[in-house]
Amino acid sequence: MEKAVEKLSSRMAELSKEKPTPDLLSIMGLYSYALELVKNERWDEAKALLELAIFRTHEAQPRPF
Repeated sequence: MEKAVEKLSSRMAELSKEKPTPDLLSIMGLYSYALELVKNERWDEAKALLELAIFRTHEAQPRPF
């Protein structure tokens, strides 16, 4: 569990360096909630949220035309 907490905390730190946008804040909220689920050993729920957060992260990236 400690390793998962460290990874999620590290990802949150990376995201917090970016300019805050509604999408970014939404993604950070998903990571934050997943972090709490991991701390409470609710692995399946955390996995589902992390998959959504990763999808949203890719969706929020600017696309070249």
